[in-house]
Amino acid sequence: MVHAAMVAQLPDIDLDPCSDPSRATPAKQHIVGSEGGDGLAGPWAMRVWMNPPYSDTATWCAKATRETDSGRSWLVIGLIPFRPEGFWAKTVWNAHAVGHFHRRIRFEHPRCVLSEQSGRFPSALVLWGALGGMAQQHITAQLADRGRHITWVNAS
Repeated sequence: MVHAAMVAQLPDIDLDPCSDPSRATPAKQHIVGSEGGDGLAGPWAMRVWMNPPYSDTATWCAKATRETDSGRSWLVIGLIPFRPEGFWAKTVWNAHAVGHFHRRIRFEHPRCVLSEQSGRFPSALVLWGALGGMAQQHITAQLADRGRHITWVNAS
């Protein structure tokens, strides 16, 4: 689960299609896979937060591309491992921007206890959709206010 301080930096979110059971993301709707939900099955709408299972990042990123290309989603924000090689680069090619954190982010355990260790790999925020530019400005400002920095590469 993502650290609550990270989630607090997000703009308003309508859907979290790959939510963890704690439903920590302040989204209006959560789809929880461990409870039988399938966030890949139905359409996504408006503003979406996506922290997919890292074992299947490519499928979720392809879904983000389809949903924003169709116009159903105006914005998809994906937190994924930063692995700029092979399928990863192809997967995020159509995104508005890719942001790389200057430090590894820390995750919380299911009981909302902050881990003493950061992730085992760097993370990236990927923005898809028409509202990508606005989200990029919002997230950058929110992180800077808290002494965190992110470097963006505009993909499209």
